[in-house]
Amino acid sequence: MRLNPVKDKATASKRPPGSQARPPRAQSPGLFAVGLFALFCSLVGGILLLAGLGNTRTRPATGPRRVAAFAQSTPAPVGFLGYKWGDPLRAVRTEALIKLVGPNHEGLTSYSVKSTDSLFGLPVKEEGYWFSSGRFSEGVASIASNQSLKAARDALVKAFGPPSFASDQLWKWHWPNTGVTAQLNADTSIQISIWKDAVHPVSLKTQDRNAQKSR
Repeated sequence: MRLNPVKDKATASKRPPGSQARPPRAQSPGLFAVGLFALFCSLVGGILLLAGLGNTRTRPATGPRRVAAFAQSTPAPVGFLGYKWGDPLRAVRTEALIKLVGPNHEGLTSYSVKSTDSLFGLPVKEEGYWFSSGRFSEGVASIASNQSLKAARDALVKAFGPPSFASDQLWKWHWPNTGVTAQLNADTSIQISIWKDAVHPVSLKTQDRNAQKSR
């Protein structure tokens, strides 16, 4: 390809005498690094922004929800249908009970009995009792079938206040300072459970002492 001599002459005439054409200036390595860093920061910022927008989606309303982030303000139950936490089996019930489970490897034994009692004003058709190494630790009441779930929930709210946890079929009241929990479960039937964590087993010395007193 041939160059245009007229254009070359005109360009050459505009240059000062003795001057030469400057070569294109090379980009500084420092400026190049700064540009890459700015591009990287922009990409990271965009990713974090998209992630934040993704986390703002509304959760389904059908899942469990916390309705109170505090411990119950009402006093914790001290027992269940006459039993106090830690009582032995014969402390309340003297009639024959139906043993359902145990004692298992954890020392738990459960009994059941038909009932005509009431709990929080609700008629009970069956009672269940759990003992940890001989000490009462949990009671379960099956509410009569003619009672509604709303009536059971209202009775517990009246007794304990708003629940610590609530879902469509499960409500819980918890007293962390005492380790006591009350629960309303309506999965298959309406049941009220009240239990205390870490009930200590009855020692053999205590059992012997109580037996000597009863003689």
